[in-house]
Amino acid sequence: GAQLGAAMAAEGYQQHSDKLPVVCEDGSLAWPVLFLYPQYLQSDFIETFGEAQMLAEFLAMIFSEDSDERERAVWDEEDEYRCSNMVVYFQKNAMPVFRTTEEWVSWVELKKAARGERRKVPAEAAAKELRLIEKKAVHEDDQQWVRVHPASTLLDVLRHPEHIAAGGIPTFYLLPTSNDAHTDFLHKHRGRIEDFAPSVVPGASSR
Repeated sequence: GAQLGAAMAAEGYQQHSDKLPVVCEDGSLAWPVLFLYPQYLQSDFIETFGEAQMLAEFLAMIFSEDSDERERAVWDEEDEYRCSNMVVYFQKNAMPVFRTTEEWVSWVELKKAARGERRKVPAEAAAKELRLIEKKAVHEDDQQWVRVHPASTLLDVLRHPEHIAAGGIPTFYLLPTSNDAHTDFLHKHRGRIEDFAPSVVPGASSR
């Protein structure tokens, strides 16, 4: 099943930490999902991403290949963000995993206290404790990454043994295949990137 951890500090991105998965009619879950575009410090927040849905489905909706339907994002300066041109990553073991439901509930309550919604806990003290938790994130120089095949479903990713849904929100980092930002990313994390694909995709490998 999915592994949950505390939210990470993500400078330049809006936090959506209070969103929770919802149960669908068939009993599966739909999760809130965050797509981050680190090249421009932009993001897309998807409130309901079904476990059986492939990443490619949302990439096609957000970055259509059809020139008649496609509306380029104002920040996409070079017109590079197209479905077929995107590479998707998630960070391995991004935060320590919550081992019990109680740990998760305590963290949620701490978030509420930091916003002044719990009178018994001073907001300033709660915010300080949250900052200490955020510091448990893996240092940038030690980060390890997984390059995800777009045919992967959300459930495929959630079942990955080293995927942590930080803040209860699966988070993906997206970059265009052949641009300077992606080249810099590959150079910076050389030797610390592995490939992941669902078994139904022929010719996929993990290394």
